[in-house]
Amino acid sequence: MSSSILVLNLTRMGDLIQMSPLILGLREKEPDCKITMLANVKFAGIVRFMKGIDELITFDVAQFGSCDGSETDALAIYNYLDDLTVKLNARKFDTIINLSHTKVSAMLTKLIGAGDIRGFSSSPRGSLLVRNPWLIYFTAFLNFRRLSRFNLVDLDSLGAGVSSGGKVRLNLAPDNESAQSAQSYFETKGVAPGDLLIGIQAGASREDRRWSPASFAVVADRLAQEKGAKIVLFGAAVEKKLGDEVETAMSEKAINLIGATDLEQLALWIKRINLLITNDTGTMHISAALGTPIVALFFVHARAEETGPYCEGAIVLQSDIDCAPCSHQTVCGHLSCLKYITANDVLTACNMALEQAETAPDDDSLFRRVKVYVSGFGEDGLIDFRPLKRERLDKLELFAYLYRPLFNETFTKWDAPETIAIEGIGDWAIDDLKERFIMPDDEKTEAWIGRGVEGARRLLELAQSGERLALEVIEAGDGQSSSQLMEIGGQLTAIDYSISVLSGVYDVAQPLAHVYKRRAENFEGDDPVDLARQALLAHCWLKMSASLFTNICGRALKALKNDNKKPDSYEITEGKER
Repeated sequence: MSSSILVLNLTRMGDLIQMSPLILGLREKEPDCKITMLANVKFAGIVRFMKGIDELITFDVAQFGSCDGSETDALAIYNYLDDLTVKLNARKFDTIINLSHTKVSAMLTKLIGAGDIRGFSSSPRGSLLVRNPWLIYFTAFLNFRRLSRFNLVDLDSLGAGVSSGGKVRLNLAPDNESAQSAQSYFETKGVAPGDLLIGIQAGASREDRRWSPASFAVVADRLAQEKGAKIVLFGAAVEKKLGDEVETAMSEKAINLIGATDLEQLALWIKRINLLITNDTGTMHISAALGTPIVALFFVHARAEETGPYCEGAIVLQSDIDCAPCSHQTVCGHLSCLKYITANDVLTACNMALEQAETAPDDDSLFRRVKVYVSGFGEDGLIDFRPLKRERLDKLELFAYLYRPLFNETFTKWDAPETIAIEGIGDWAIDDLKERFIMPDDEKTEAWIGRGVEGARRLLELAQSGERLALEVIEAGDGQSSSQLMEIGGQLTAIDYSISVLSGVYDVAQPLAHVYKRRAENFEGDDPVDLARQALLAHCWLKMSASLFTNICGRALKALKNDNKKPDSYEITEGKER
């Protein structure tokens, strides 16, 4: 009997499109399953082009808050949620996958219920509950963003139990009827079949994440004059003023479609154009899904490694400034990074994208304050952003590369941490570092890795102490008094506090410390012995992860120094130094 799966995504259009690898992965694992999508009604049009979905049910998010400041009707909202819950509960879903990390979606997941719940749910007391390690990582990584190299598409898919090994990409497929009717529409806008069409998405979800209209206009004019391109402006109706600013600043004529297309029409236009120049937007993700070449601009809060285009061959420009990426809560007083990317940088990137260049031009006047990447898929099958300029390796980039294979290994052994492999993990990441970066001097590398190993050893010692205390509770069973349990609980709390403090002292230990902390926050139940078993697994995971980190660091130091002498002092196996 085929299973019935409900997938919830109640957030933005880009998030919805980025779930397409997950949907296709589910279909690949179980071809006969029935997949129902619960999506924000505002973005339902794009679901029509998503393969693998059998049924769409819409959710009216607008009921929960009004932009005009008017009061919401609490009784109407309650009735709406009650009716929806009853309707979905009657379907008797076997699996629910909720990747909308909101209290509303978590409570819906809890109320609908299923034997297999993946993603975000709710505890009986109403707090957010996360079980999967990849999604626990998702809730933690904002604390260590520059040490993270996982894209949200991969985190969602892995969190839902789907690992495509790089085989499944973003996917949208306009039907033939829509594509044929679109060609007639293009002709009414003066677009012939052989025309070079370049699209510009000047808007973004936040004003402080938008490159200036004047800069977009300079690029558009140059492309029109030098390549004979026709320029198409895309955007939502609320971005009409912004689009008018771009068009007014241009000397060449543009096809201004801002506010003039629905989502289906937008997808058909994106399919037709030869290149999209864009900020970090939902339009960028449509382009990635349809295979349209992309030049994407990232600054302020946006970071390519997290939300960059999930496809091969996209050129990504990211401002190279020490304060990036800033917190989503930050209100910047200068927005200097918006000026770091120049019109010449973007024009060069456009030529690279159209020509599928493998390297950036050797020109010191270009990309002076910009990181340049090309998107592709790494050794582990996950999206990877390869630098096109070979620059000197810095500390955070070094450890970000080393953490990726570490989490690939330790998250697959989340509930059996004693089986985590310590030896031989991460050689491909070390090779990538050697190939992509200029190495710093040996003294600096030794200092970075030595400090990182010192932090990992401290974590390991705390984890071992936590293991001993958890085992003490488990072995005593129901025989311990409440006062004894309270004493041990206090000691475990003190260990957790020490782990938090340690993450502030050793910055490169933050990923391990914060993932452990989020895991501990998601322990379930009230029974002391059961909680102790969960704590034992968590401390064992932290111990083995710290051991693996230390081992990877030792091998990285040897490789980056090209030294034949093995740094034994940086190796730990199964929690013990060698």
